[in-house]
Amino acid sequence: MKKIGFLLLLIGFTNVYGESCFDVADCQVKADQGNADAQFSLGLMYALDEIHQDFKEAAKWYRRSAEQGNAGAQYNLGLMYINGHGVAKDYKEAVKWIRKSAGQGITDALFNLGGMYAKGQGVPQDYVMAYMYWDVSATRNVEALPARDEVAKAMTLAQIEKAQTLSQTCLASKYKNCIYDSVTEITNTHSKSIH
Repeated sequence: MKKIGFLLLLIGFTNVYGESCFDVADCQVKADQGNADAQFSLGLMYALDEIHQDFKEAAKWYRRSAEQGNAGAQYNLGLMYINGHGVAKDYKEAVKWIRKSAGQGITDALFNLGGMYAKGQGVPQDYVMAYMYWDVSATRNVEALPARDEVAKAMTLAQIEKAQTLSQTCLASKYKNCIYDSVTEITNTHSKSIH
């Protein structure tokens, strides 16, 4: 399978100073006061070298914002754990934060969770879950279709049907009911490895 790239989510970056803050100093003040949007914006500024590139500072501000439920910060913090930028590389911690972001419907988070399940990064390798996340992501990003179709080649028909059911459940719940451990249900089913 093609390598899946992880990019920083730039939600709101075109309007970084928008309603949350109007310049770096104002952003710092508001972030220090606990404003989640300002914390996310400040994390972006540190990650993207708007101030000076400092991944540890970016991770600190993303974490503060993520803990308040900011989906963009949750996603970016997860990516920092994947890449080991500003934090120790930790796929389980990455899954934790990216899953929270996916639960808010962030398309890139849904897509990247598919990749993590396909590769077994931070979660047990599970093609049903990979297919499901890519199928859900594909409803808003057609670029997920090739990944979904590639993993389907390594699945049984029963696994594909289960993944499609999970996808429908996930979408119907508006991303709140997307976690399912299909590894325990589909046992002794040996799938071909995908590359």
